[in-house]
Amino acid sequence: MQHNITHLALGDLLKLIRGWYPDQDFPVDPRTLLKTPRNVVTEEIAGGTFYYFGVARKILETDLDFRKKTSTLASFTGYQNLVILSIGIDGLPISKSSNLQFWPILGLIDQAVNSNPFPIAIYYGESKPNSIQDYLKSFVEEMSTLETEGLLKNNIQLNVRIRCIIADAPARSFIKSVKNHNAYYGCERCYCRGFWSRRVLYGNDLYDAYNDNTFRRQVYSKHHEGESPLANLKLGLISQIPLDYMHLVCLGVMKKLLLTWTFGKQKLSPSCIHEISKKMIACKYYVTNEFARKPRSLKDLRLSKPPNSVCSFCI
Repeated sequence: MQHNITHLALGDLLKLIRGWYPDQDFPVDPRTLLKTPRNVVTEEIAGGTFYYFGVARKILETDLDFRKKTSTLASFTGYQNLVILSIGIDGLPISKSSNLQFWPILGLIDQAVNSNPFPIAIYYGESKPNSIQDYLKSFVEEMSTLETEGLLKNNIQLNVRIRCIIADAPARSFIKSVKNHNAYYGCERCYCRGFWSRRVLYGNDLYDAYNDNTFRRQVYSKHHEGESPLANLKLGLISQIPLDYMHLVCLGVMKKLLLTWTFGKQKLSPSCIHEISKKMIACKYYVTNEFARKPRSLKDLRLSKPPNSVCSFCI
């Protein structure tokens, strides 16, 4: 597991070991060695298949270090033995030949000695879940219990809180039950009505800003499409669900500027574009492995994801 040995390679290793030690009862199949469950009980919800792993189970299995302080939120002060979770939700296509996809709920324990993401739940279907209530029901119920009662581990009472929920624009509008980012009232930070100019755009005027209180009370009703199950948690649905930098800036504003400079009416000269591309490609050899996407030439600019519509005031 530590070195990501595939089942195919592990099967060949087991054959070698059985040949070296014929008198030992080594298993033939990797699934026997790893004690893979034969049957997994799943639920049919929201138009797909759903399995819930749980949060408390992972916290009990994880070595914790409470000296790690990774959050400065005022609502977390005064707690002893506080376990802080970062939650990630997004869709994940599994094939180019079908619409089948995963919608996992992932968690990250800030106080973990070896902090790695872990699955909380996985949804599998041909589209995103058709009911946010069913999709988040198990997660919200368990987190409500953990926030109220805590968790006992090694005779230590733990307090559990969510630091933030990380998602891109479509996933945020889905889990918050609000209008999509390309709707007239789709801005997630202020009560700004967009206008149509071949697509929905937002102006530069100042509008009333949303806060956690007004969002829960749905004061600005045109922004909402229903009530999110996350409202039942001790979670700021504005302050603790941040806008994602990658889509709004890197694939949004910055990409629009690059497209203008490269393919616009007043674009840069070909020699200048070539020089910039050459320097960007030279930089990729110095980018560490933590960055999955390396710099590419400006001629590949159109191949990246399209930008999202955002309110420029809220950036």
